[in-house]
Amino acid sequence: MTNLKVVHFSASPLAGVPIRIVRALQRHTALDVHLVDLQRWDIYEHDVVYAEDPTKAQSLAEAADIVHLYSYLDYENTSFAPVNFEALRKRGTVFVRQFSSHPGVVASALRTDVRTLLASPIPALVTAQFHERYYPDAYVVPLVIPQDDTLYRSVPGTPGTGIVFSPSEHWLTKGAWDDRWNTKAAPETWSVLEETARRTGVEIKLVTRLPLTEALALKRACSIVVDELVTGSYHVSGLEGLSLSKPVLAYLDARVDHVLREISGSRTTPFVNVRLEDALEVLVHLAEHPAEAADIGASGRAWLEMYWSEARLAEHYVAVYRQLLEDPTLLKRQPNLSLDPLGQRFFALTQPDLQHAARAGRHRREASLLKQVEVMKAAAKATAPSYRRQLAEAIRIFLAAPAKLAQSLLRRINRRRSGGHAESPKAAGQPQ
Repeated sequence: MTNLKVVHFSASPLAGVPIRIVRALQRHTALDVHLVDLQRWDIYEHDVVYAEDPTKAQSLAEAADIVHLYSYLDYENTSFAPVNFEALRKRGTVFVRQFSSHPGVVASALRTDVRTLLASPIPALVTAQFHERYYPDAYVVPLVIPQDDTLYRSVPGTPGTGIVFSPSEHWLTKGAWDDRWNTKAAPETWSVLEETARRTGVEIKLVTRLPLTEALALKRACSIVVDELVTGSYHVSGLEGLSLSKPVLAYLDARVDHVLREISGSRTTPFVNVRLEDALEVLVHLAEHPAEAADIGASGRAWLEMYWSEARLAEHYVAVYRQLLEDPTLLKRQPNLSLDPLGQRFFALTQPDLQHAARAGRHRREASLLKQVEVMKAAAKATAPSYRRQLAEAIRIFLAAPAKLAQSLLRRINRRRSGGHAESPKAAGQPQ
């Protein structure tokens, strides 16, 4: 593999995934590897920027043995013209394409459908997050974190204070149940953090749209990192927190947990695995027990050094390139991560979606009941004392009993008040 020339092309920042992979390969392998970004993002560092030096981008592509594309790029893409991917393919250059987004998002951006996208002839990779379950034939590869870089290391003897949550800007207004995957439940998570702050006095920080160096500095100065607590997957932010020796809260569903163990070779996973619904008590406990939080953070860092080090992860990509050079058709889904037979797809796809839908349903029902309680409280202030007492009792039951029982009691109250003629649930403004 000595003197093998590999060039990566990316048309979007992708949370810094491409540059981290390329830097790992440059530091830990004998490959001659470069990344060409379409433009300067002003968030992550760059290797070569096409908009500033298209000539260099073309010369790298012309000399490459392997071209590594990301998500929205394929043979027909002309974003990097005069680089012609299709012409390079015909000339014998080997291609591979890595996905880090849901296929529906990629297909929409390319104005195609998911079936066509998945049928692409380009050998495919997919990151070891939730996305892998939607690319059943793609080879699964890890997200790289440069754990030995000074930016990604904590300062010894300074455990930090406060809690950091860092959703992307476009996720700030997306609720927990608005989208199956394209959310970090920012409004609901921030509400939980505010309650944590109210109970403990801990400082909470929302980190978004900052240069990487500033975002990492804020994480280094905190004591707890919150990744994402709803969908069932970890993100780059969580790995950054682990590298900085912080306890990281993230909800990993059974499939993501399995994939992380298989890719890492570890029997354990390093995250504090907790759902949004259960996170408040965990956050309060960790905020009130800083020594315990620090110990969890140190264990997470040790796990990263043992099972997820940059040098170790770089070898995954070297193995990919070796297979591509031998025979591109050899690059297939690892057997231990296969989504066949059909029953395995149930555990990887169907069951997590059903459980997510059940959680969303419970949330909506609870929100509806709470809204009705508020309406009832307002009505109680304007009614006679005896009816107010009845409403107060109904409210108490609403909070303690199933909704149907509480609604039945409300109908009885309304019947007494109207002289024996109860309103229908619909007319009374009750859910059916």
